[in-house]
Amino acid sequence: MRTKIGFGILVVGLVAMGIWARFVTLPRLETRILSAAEAVVAQSIHGLAVQVSGRDIELSGRADTFAELWQVVQSLRAIAGKPVVNLQSVEVLPSAKPFLFILHKENGLKISGNVPSEAARQRLRPLFGDQVDGLTLASGAPKDWEKLVKTGLTALKPMTVGGVQLEGSILILRGTVAGPQDAKIIADGLAALTTPVINGVRVLDDGTPAKYGLNYQRIGGTSIRGKLPKGLTVATMQKALGVPKIKGDVKIAAAGDAGEADYLTAWAGIWDQLESLTSSVWGTDRKVLAKLIPGADAAQVKAALETGGFAVQITEQPKPNAEDDTRNNPDTGAAEVFKGGAWVAVAPVAPIIVEPAIVEPAIVEPAPLDAVLCQAATDAVLSETTLVFLPNSDQLDENGTGMIVELANTMLPCTKGALRAEIAGHTDTSGEADKNLVLSQLRADRVRAALISAGLPKDVLTAKGYGSAQPISENETAEGRAKNRRIAITWSQ
Repeated sequence: MRTKIGFGILVVGLVAMGIWARFVTLPRLETRILSAAEAVVAQSIHGLAVQVSGRDIELSGRADTFAELWQVVQSLRAIAGKPVVNLQSVEVLPSAKPFLFILHKENGLKISGNVPSEAARQRLRPLFGDQVDGLTLASGAPKDWEKLVKTGLTALKPMTVGGVQLEGSILILRGTVAGPQDAKIIADGLAALTTPVINGVRVLDDGTPAKYGLNYQRIGGTSIRGKLPKGLTVATMQKALGVPKIKGDVKIAAAGDAGEADYLTAWAGIWDQLESLTSSVWGTDRKVLAKLIPGADAAQVKAALETGGFAVQITEQPKPNAEDDTRNNPDTGAAEVFKGGAWVAVAPVAPIIVEPAIVEPAIVEPAPLDAVLCQAATDAVLSETTLVFLPNSDQLDENGTGMIVELANTMLPCTKGALRAEIAGHTDTSGEADKNLVLSQLRADRVRAALISAGLPKDVLTAKGYGSAQPISENETAEGRAKNRRIAITWSQ
């Protein structure tokens, strides 16, 4: 009897223990395991989730890499009670090698490539808008990936067109900027980075100020030299001036103030009254030197050339004598008339002679020209016609004398001040170097002597031969050698 009673008590106790375990102990165990598991997965990049059933842990969501997943599983298995971890509901992101992010700027900003997490995608949305939806989610992003993306975006802003590619931890820049200041902004922004940077940004403008000159020769046409301001082109100037062609190569500034050529519209109206014109434009410093044809309206020309804020100097030529022109002979005072190309005395008609009052004419010396303007005028003459010497000789050919006169007329106004001119002789590389040096000196001396004979003061002219030491073209072709055989004139203060 006692045995049956004891057995009954045992059965009741076991049932009670089972009930206690089912409804008290097991929930406590699950709660403890869940709390510990949630602390583990909270460190995951994409936010893994856990569920606990008894000692089993159901892991779900997205793992960044297999390495991260393995670390999470090991931490879960270390929880007291040695729970079983189920991984069937876990997705492991594909790895991008290399991890790419590309920014491209041309008619707007475009992005493409990878993003390391959905959270990162949302953080980039204020910068790139809905374009972030097109980024591919992948693992493999370098440390400080978002900082590198923002640095690349900052570097892209000064570019006129270009791109930034983040390839792993390497930042690659390609594109163009207007000038050195924009290039410096980019370089300063990259200076603090410790990751590798490939800076392939090209500077469109060298940073020097715009400075150009427009030249005209009645025989030879219109030419230009130097660097035009931003937005001003040779085609624009050609149209405003109304000429069929403007010769010469110029650079166009990519930075700085925009240029204008409105003044050329006024110049177009007096073009037929000019023998030659040389101008220089350097910001607000604007100068023009004009030589008029005989009979030109100097006042009209001057007023037109002053358009655009130019300081104007004009050289007038006397009007040629026409049939039936009259004058008083400057030596005898006798009346004369121009007939058949000569002045002929007019028969006297008992004139009433009134002695004119003697008024001393006011002599106004023109302001001396500067080296820039004189250099431009001389270069314009030399660019149109080449001084040609007889082969292996310092003798000018038959056309040389006429050009010397033209050159002397152009240079004469420049000799009134403190300017000095060096006449430099140059040869090609044909023949022996020592003989070329001697020949170049003889030719420079010959041109100096000819200019002195044409009326230039000798104390402002020097001559020096450089032989073949300073070529301006290749010596392998006949055309290149012809360019190297030259006379150059350099003005200095």
